[in-house]
Amino acid sequence: MTEMPTESLKHVIIGRCVQYQTLVNPAPFCTKMKNCTHLWELFLSGFAYRSPCNTSNESFQPFIDAAYHDTPRDKLIFWSGVYDFVTRYSNGGRKRTSISDTLTGYMVDGLTFCGSTTSVDGNEANLTACIRCPQSAYSAFWSPASISYALYTKGSIEIMLNASRSPSLRSDSYFTTKELPNLNPPNVTGARVILVHYLGQQPKENCSSPSVKNLTMLLTSKNIPSECVAQPSDVRMLQCADFSNPAACRDIFDTSGSTKQIVTTNIVVVVVSVIVWFV
Repeated sequence: MTEMPTESLKHVIIGRCVQYQTLVNPAPFCTKMKNCTHLWELFLSGFAYRSPCNTSNESFQPFIDAAYHDTPRDKLIFWSGVYDFVTRYSNGGRKRTSISDTLTGYMVDGLTFCGSTTSVDGNEANLTACIRCPQSAYSAFWSPASISYALYTKGSIEIMLNASRSPSLRSDSYFTTKELPNLNPPNVTGARVILVHYLGQQPKENCSSPSVKNLTMLLTSKNIPSECVAQPSDVRMLQCADFSNPAACRDIFDTSGSTKQIVTTNIVVVVVSVIVWFV
């Protein structure tokens, strides 16, 4: 898509706002729903009539504050370099809650937008003009959104990193620069660092790699206890379900005692059924 007229962007934002509150995650809005038209107006005012590389982080704060809602304890996940996979892993907020599974993130996730100093309504409809730069509308939105997401985190968290690259955690990532500094005890009680690598490939990083050890040291300095696991069974199972790789997935049912027991039990049931049928 190379164009997003203001009316189209408005329909997307308002539509997602309504969908989130009525279908995706209605629980926080049982007593009172957010006014989606008002949220759209706050969002547009965050970048309207500004040049593509001249948007301040503060301009989106009214929208972020108005869209805020409580997030579940012990369920939030942070990530770096694994956007596509963490989206499947969180399962739309049912298994874990990523920033894209909050109302704020859900409304804006995957969109390209920026302002214009010449258009009538202040929105740049030509998306090719919305370039990435330090003060782009994209950065100006996701920076304070990430800070807010981290500030209100409660309980134990997960941090998923891409072990197929080195370093798995980059110093300029949103997690490193915006979210990690704003994770604060006693609200955050612990962290589980999950390393994920592509199936069938050797990981470039492990729990002893410098970037991972630096992360655990930073968490320790904030009095947040942490552990690190690489390619745990639930991650591998999801990968094997999504991307069939016979060689990499051959032993997936043997890595978990409970799963292996289920498979063995099913085999016994099938054998007994065959014997009964032929007796």
